[in-house]
Amino acid sequence: MRKIDLSVVKEFQEVPTIDLKPIKVLKDRVYFVKAIQNSKNEYWVDGIYCYYIEENKNVRIDEGTHTLHPYKFDIFVPSDDEDVQIYEDMNYIFFSIVTDSSDENLAQIILYAIDINTHEQIRIFAIKYSQREFYYMGFRMLSERYIAIDLVNSINDTLKEYDKLFIFDIYTKQMIEIQDVSIKYSLGIFQLSQNNKYIYCEEIYMDEEDEVSILTTNMYEVDDDDLVENRLDIFNNAVKCMDFEKFKEECINSNNHIDMKDIDSIKEDGIIRVIGSTKEYIYYKKTKHQKFLEHSKEFNDRIMLGKEEIYAINKNNMTSEKITNLDIGSTFSFENNILYKIVEDDKNVKIIDILTGIQEYAYEKLEKTEEFLNFIQNRYLIMEVNPNMPSKKYLKLIDMQTGKIEIQAKKIISVKDNFFYESR
Repeated sequence: MRKIDLSVVKEFQEVPTIDLKPIKVLKDRVYFVKAIQNSKNEYWVDGIYCYYIEENKNVRIDEGTHTLHPYKFDIFVPSDDEDVQIYEDMNYIFFSIVTDSSDENLAQIILYAIDINTHEQIRIFAIKYSQREFYYMGFRMLSERYIAIDLVNSINDTLKEYDKLFIFDIYTKQMIEIQDVSIKYSLGIFQLSQNNKYIYCEEIYMDEEDEVSILTTNMYEVDDDDLVENRLDIFNNAVKCMDFEKFKEECINSNNHIDMKDIDSIKEDGIIRVIGSTKEYIYYKKTKHQKFLEHSKEFNDRIMLGKEEIYAINKNNMTSEKITNLDIGSTFSFENNILYKIVEDDKNVKIIDILTGIQEYAYEKLEKTEEFLNFIQNRYLIMEVNPNMPSKKYLKLIDMQTGKIEIQAKKIISVKDNFFYESR
């Protein structure tokens, strides 16, 4: 376990507000995305920095005219948990900037890669787009070879059929447009397997809470004209997959409906939602509506009252396997593909191995205002203290093997076996 105080990295500077997001961690250094917010609540990405741990030295590594006045540029660095997971096995960090074009109606997106061994910056490609028609929303790391690029239409952000979604092959520089509207409208995951052999898509069109309210009461209705016009089933809940080479082929042929295979689907009978993923697996829950179960005469339905099913998809072969049934609302931890159920009451937090049913850890709350936040690396518990009091809220990191409180801080970020925190 290694602990790094972000206040030290920021040299204790508090004004303007600096946000550091770790995206790649090595033995001797850490790569951060640095963002800044000033007193006017203006927020921008400043750049990519390398922090040398022993020397306590922070050095900017991206280069170009955008570094002179970063607040004037749209700098984008993928830094979500899924992106960071992909960066683990890569020797490059990717970022993009948006610059003006010689044509005043066009802007240019330039994608760069930085070699972490030499810090050499390589221009990968550039693409122009109409600033009148689209907003650039950045890109996502799908694997170490592929990224997804999003352009949102400026006509109406609910009309997703007018958006542009591309898959870009970093190795061959091939750009493929995805025209399937079910993928454009979906709010769910969009991922590749590690070997780039299979692609996965979660088909959902609204938040879980909203969908349950609409399907189980008469108090709500939804305006689904756009979805109906595009022949999409607004209540279809599914996790889909396909051979990636075939997927690319159908995209190249401008197919507006790509026939992906349903790994699992529940239609209007309930909810399917992905709850997280690792390099090897996608985890999802499947919950039939309680209203349906209460009136069912089937035994298998009745025993699922108050329960939801947990499944795991093996990304490398497109197979799905049921793991367990959990009480609705239970917390499920799956880091490193070891599976735990988290049980919390007013006094304790219990961590139970799902496959064996054995209680691995128990934490007795020291304060009434403590609430479970996360269980990571199959060892460390994060508790939130005073969650409803912003001025007094803070986090505690507890090593469950020793019972020791390792960190008390305003913020805690975990990357592999490293913990980054901001002092209280």
